[in-house]
Amino acid sequence: MDRIMRLLMPVTIAGLCVVLAWAAVAIVDDAWAAGRSESPVWHGSRPGDGSAAVTPNDSTDLAQTARSLYITAGGAVKFTAMDGTVDTWTVPDSFYLNVQVTRVWSAGTTATGIHALY
Repeated sequence: MDRIMRLLMPVTIAGLCVVLAWAAVAIVDDAWAAGRSESPVWHGSRPGDGSAAVTPNDSTDLAQTARSLYITAGGAVKFTAMDGTVDTWTVPDSFYLNVQVTRVWSAGTTATGIHALY
């Protein structure tokens, strides 16, 4: 009996791992399909629902908070993040800036072809 248990133990543990992984995928998939971005796994990583060209402006916020920015031609991008911090990143061409952004500043921004993803 002891020998049988030693043989079956790895099979049982592997089976349990497969079931748990399948359940986790199903839960995450349900959260994404429902559009619930508050899911800790999908927060901020779900594809954008839409986009808009951004004209940098020192006094006006974006129409809505962007999930991320896509920068066509690299350079400096000065932005206000959703938490209110102002930062400047130097980015290459064709770059996704994966920060939730409320404003892209004109002064301090040299990158062009900026698009907000919502």
